[in-house]
Amino acid sequence: MNIISPADLAFLNRQLASMVRLQTPLAEGFHVLAKESRGKHFQQILEGIHQNLASGKKLSQALAERPDIFPLTYVTLVEAGELSGDLSGALESMADYSETTLELRTSLFNVSIIPIMTSLVVLGVFSFIAVAVLPKFAEIFDSLGVELPLLTAIVLGFSNFMVSYTLEVLLGLLALVAFFAVSFMMRVRWLDWLLLNLPFIGMLLRTVHYTRFCMTVSHLLKHRIPLNKALELSQVAIGSPILRGAILDMKTAVENGKSLAEELRASGIFPETMAWKLAFAEKNGNLVEAFHELHRYFLQYFRMLVPRFVYIAAPCLVLIVGTGVGFIILSVFLPIFKLQAQLAGGG
Repeated sequence: MNIISPADLAFLNRQLASMVRLQTPLAEGFHVLAKESRGKHFQQILEGIHQNLASGKKLSQALAERPDIFPLTYVTLVEAGELSGDLSGALESMADYSETTLELRTSLFNVSIIPIMTSLVVLGVFSFIAVAVLPKFAEIFDSLGVELPLLTAIVLGFSNFMVSYTLEVLLGLLALVAFFAVSFMMRVRWLDWLLLNLPFIGMLLRTVHYTRFCMTVSHLLKHRIPLNKALELSQVAIGSPILRGAILDMKTAVENGKSLAEELRASGIFPETMAWKLAFAEKNGNLVEAFHELHRYFLQYFRMLVPRFVYIAAPCLVLIVGTGVGFIILSVFLPIFKLQAQLAGGG
């Protein structure tokens, strides 16, 4: 599957919106963008769209031929802009959408990479000392008749296990990583539930999903896509199978003439304040404004959560690293202290 980066897509959306606003020919514009592009793959994609436009196809039709890059939500919004005569507005909406999505992804990556890298470093240092250093000390202490302290004996037992079953341990770790990776890619519900309910991280993920849901529905409704269709398209943009199921239930409820806000509240997944605001919006007929305001609120809330997470995680990581390093140092030096005590006592 050919996929371009979120940064390239955000760049393309903003350029397209600018070209339409300035009333420049789109076919020629794609050709110019292709020549300007540094990536060969991205260049080929832009040239393909240029050729489709040059042959007389509409922009929505040209984009629809690349569903691996431009999802149905994107194509539907562009088509709605073409039909309403507000293609510039539709592309501006997609530019805002893709840039916000890029911001959310980048922030989540930056937040998650720090604890992951820290854990790997601590585990790597611990494993190296346990497997490569401590056994040599153990041989020396054994030859001197020094009984190893409990902490050192535990670490040495871990070392012996790792050395004796290296292949089995590596295969087991690979299988575990593969299991979680496949579960994540297949959007397994139990893993989704676990992630959404993790302390603080779950709050971050929920806020990302709420932001993308409200942002997608807001843009679609703004360009006169019916509410049930907007809900159907918005769930595609959500990575959580639990939330996707709840959104599809909302779509069914709307099609059956029921209240969107009541179904959203009944799901138990979305905040009560969100259901309350949407209930008033349904009565007043201003769902577009309500979803837009909710999108802005959740985005600002996410921006507030990220530095708070870093503020909380930093001392926790220092504590974890300090504990790990202290554990390793003690396991090495306790036998030395014990040997010194024996030599002093014997002296």
